Amino acid sequence: GVLLALLIKFDYYPMPAGGDENSQSSWMNPFDDLIQHLLTSTDTNNTPTIQKMIKEDIYLRTLDAIHDEIVNTTTNSTRTTAPMMMMNDTNIKDVIRGLSVAFTNQITGESKVTPTLPVQDTVSARLISSLISLLQAYRPYCNEDESNNIQQQQQNNTTKLLLKMGQSIAVQSLNMLSKFISWVDLSLVLNDVILSYLWDCLHSAGIGGDDVGQEEEADGNTKLSIAASKCFNELLSRGMEGCGRKIDLLVRLNLFQELLACQEQDGGLTTEGRKRRGVDLKTVDATHIEAVIAVAELVNLAGIELLSEWDDNFLSCSSSNMDQVLLSTVSLLDQMMKSFFLCLSYDDIDVSGAVVPLALRLTVTMGKELDKCKAADNNQDDSNNIQFLSSLPFSAFNHLPRLLSTIYIQMRYPADFEFDFEEDEDAEEELYRAELRKFYRRVVSLYPDLCLSFLGNTLSSLSTPLSTTPTSDMEASLRLLYHHCEGIRPPPGTKTILRNETFRSLLVALHSSDVSHHSHREVLMLYYDVATRYSSLLKDHPQLMPSLLDSMSGVRGLQHPHPKVRSRSCYLLLKLVKDMGQNM
Repeated sequence: GVLLALLIKFDYYPMPAGGDENSQSSWMNPFDDLIQHLLTSTDTNNTPTIQKMIKEDIYLRTLDAIHDEIVNTTTNSTRTTAPMMMMNDTNIKDVIRGLSVAFTNQITGESKVTPTLPVQDTVSARLISSLISLLQAYRPYCNEDESNNIQQQQQNNTTKLLLKMGQSIAVQSLNMLSKFISWVDLSLVLNDVILSYLWDCLHSAGIGGDDVGQEEEADGNTKLSIAASKCFNELLSRGMEGCGRKIDLLVRLNLFQELLACQEQDGGLTTEGRKRRGVDLKTVDATHIEAVIAVAELVNLAGIELLSEWDDNFLSCSSSNMDQVLLSTVSLLDQMMKSFFLCLSYDDIDVSGAVVPLALRLTVTMGKELDKCKAADNNQDDSNNIQFLSSLPFSAFNHLPRLLSTIYIQMRYPADFEFDFEEDEDAEEELYRAELRKFYRRVVSLYPDLCLSFLGNTLSSLSTPLSTTPTSDMEASLRLLYHHCEGIRPPPGTKTILRNETFRSLLVALHSSDVSHHSHREVLMLYYDVATRYSSLLKDHPQLMPSLLDSMSGVRGLQHPHPKVRSRSCYLLLKLVKDMGQNM
């Protein structure tokens, strides 16, 4: 495949009008030749054979190599011939799309390309048609029931090889289609036939479980589902000029509605034990995890694109003046938020983490909403702002209470978590929660009063006594308390927030509790972190110092069995003494 792609790269020279007629291509019609010799079968029965599949595999590998060697020219070397090679690569790409080869005006230096063929008659149309034909032919090989029928019909030594190759060709075809989507005319893809195939493949993901967790272990249907998600990702990643173009695309794809329709089913399995169609975003392991991750990444991209359109074109609209485009946009936003929360609350950090960028993007929209409030009335207080935002056709702020609750739930570590951050899995868990804390800090900077109220409710809802509170709950709550000041304005946040009596009362209540008697070392260290960060409070409440010092210097601190606790306690105790100064 790579060899054929390189032959096209070096032996095919599309020339612009007025070009050098002596520069003739050594290979005059490479793409039709590939289709004719590698895909056209002389067998009237058209039964799949190993020889036929090998030729089709070579064809797909050639297209993949063309994409790497010709379409993606950004990695070309800096040799002296590179500029000319890049120009020829661009010319080949234009020919595939049915555009005239660029001719550079020697006076102005401008290059212009124009369509030379109807889109449906271009090379790209024939190549995409060939990919869909291969997908149609080998899609049954990925279906468990169909593959069993094939095995029953062909009881010979080559059956397993045929099935494996058939699945590979189907998946390669869809993966190759995703690469074409990024640069060919979208009308070749945005039709009912291809979109129905994409949705059929995306909804066909296999069941997950403890024994399958990696993409290479996924079955054929799951690999097709992942490839279909990539296709939708490429569609949404395309640059589009003009107001509402992305909205029209999302309406055409019916993306969120398709995903949400699958969640209305009860559970992941039918009464017969077969998997229900669609990617299940509610039940863990009802769908293979790699397919769920791919869908979460799709929701993330679609949501970010949708919010960008909303901020740029519709944020200034009011509920009293809604046209059809605005109604469609608001409907999409509601569907997007439902899909987003399903992914964010999923009990797997790879799925939930895939939509954290969308959560952070929501804070950008919240900030613009506040700017709109200020523009409407500079004297509005928080309560009036909230009332104003609640009246908008869509407001990211309206989803903030649920966002905070979900973020807190996801911040909690699993009950069996070891807190060994040198291990790769534990390190990934911590990186995920670091992104969640980034979201919390941003929200605090926008709505400090609301977030303080949420923090107070979270701490007050902990089971008592705090020494017996589940570690995951206690650790997550202390994390919120510790990082709360980082979002407070004006800086420094620690000094600013300690002027707030409500926050001070939370700290006093914490110091007055028995949290220092908690059995888990992470809770102890985090409590000492909180005490040291907000040590200024202790100057006004000296009665809290003896119990804190006793804890930090005793068997729950400097004399703790775990070396990490001893080391951290030593550092924080020295810092506390320094911060307290003469008040010590």
